[in-house]
Amino acid sequence: MIYRLKLQLTSDYTIECTPFLYTYGDSYFYIRDTQINNSTTSTPLKANNTFLSRDITDMDIGIAKYNNNLYFSTGYNSLLRLAIIENDPRSYIESIGSNNDITITEEHSREVLMSYAYNLYKPVPYEVINPGFNILADNPLSWIEEAGNVEKIRGVFYTTTDDSNVIQTVPCNIPFNIHVITTGTGNPETPEIRPNNGELDEAKNPYTKLPGSWSSSTVFSCTGIDTIEAYEMKITKGTDKFLTYFTPTAYVPKDVGNINDISGLVFKCPRCKVINNQLVLFGNSGYIFFSDFENFKYFPNYYYVYVTQSDDEQIVDIVYFRQFYAIFTNKRILRMSGDFGADNFEIGPLNDFMGCVNHNTIRQVYNSLYFVGYNGIYSLNQGYLGSGTENLKRVDTQLVNTFNFDNVSYCYVLGSTYIIIMSDGKTWYTYDVDNDMFLRY
Repeated sequence: MIYRLKLQLTSDYTIECTPFLYTYGDSYFYIRDTQINNSTTSTPLKANNTFLSRDITDMDIGIAKYNNNLYFSTGYNSLLRLAIIENDPRSYIESIGSNNDITITEEHSREVLMSYAYNLYKPVPYEVINPGFNILADNPLSWIEEAGNVEKIRGVFYTTTDDSNVIQTVPCNIPFNIHVITTGTGNPETPEIRPNNGELDEAKNPYTKLPGSWSSSTVFSCTGIDTIEAYEMKITKGTDKFLTYFTPTAYVPKDVGNINDISGLVFKCPRCKVINNQLVLFGNSGYIFFSDFENFKYFPNYYYVYVTQSDDEQIVDIVYFRQFYAIFTNKRILRMSGDFGADNFEIGPLNDFMGCVNHNTIRQVYNSLYFVGYNGIYSLNQGYLGSGTENLKRVDTQLVNTFNFDNVSYCYVLGSTYIIIMSDGKTWYTYDVDNDMFLRY
């Protein structure tokens, strides 16, 4: 299906020199200052002017389909959801994770509107502990559901002193921050601790104030706890008393990466796919980000995996193949199986010797995946790890040095024929899988 989209501003807006909508290859739609008056400085844009009109297809930008909705990533600052309304002249696009005022209209039979309400899911307090904060938010640590007028403490979480990293265990002899999630208007009192030894009588097991001070009304900066034992912590707000328990550790384990860095990476993913009722974002890095189950507006900070081995290795595509998913990087092929977060979830090597740079060349013919590697065309024929390249077969041995990732633009499949379009746009090759034969057009 082809969508012709025009981007129009509904109010005056200034686009900086960086791309507003990211371009992924020549097929993507985008706005850049260099396309608008050839300006290299910030360009004020006036409302109701059209700055872009381009046809895009499902295949071009990797649209993920789920429950009569189409999802795709701009790769820069937002996810988009296109709701297809049957028997209605209008469909509707909403942005997930941006607050710029933009309208998208379609020049075909229906009008497509984009609403830029800041409509991300706000996790409730128990959700920020597990599965985590919503990294689609500009500031994930503050994007928490705190609605309510009752003076109550809903929960706490711990971070490093610069708030860059969420920690699940309290460190020993190292300063850390305690974030108190509250409702109502009052401020909590200084946290108190006592040994968690089973003695409930405060006369026999009294509380002592936690060392440190409030850096804000809801963030307590603790200067450190110098003993490793189990503690009970009490935080009071009005008549509400909140209890939690922890045991300091001798070091701070790296539970997750820097949450702000991860939040910045998720929107840079140019590709998406629905896998087991989760929206999955990937590309331009070695990260794979998973949404919450059936909630594509919530990407918890713990829901990701990092699968590459070096900074110059990036995920190119994730393709379903023989009851698992083949993860193609520019250097390797990995196998992903099971359900994310479940005991059966695993990612392992499938082939360590060949990768794919151009996702537009990965196509399935019968029970094999064909793709262009760095020096030719290969087929992936097995779903398990082989020694060397045994699970790969090079199919262009008749035309050695003809195909590589620099000169192939796109590939299609028609029946049992793998069609290769060269980057000059004029030269086509067809590979007849049944007869192992190439033709040039």
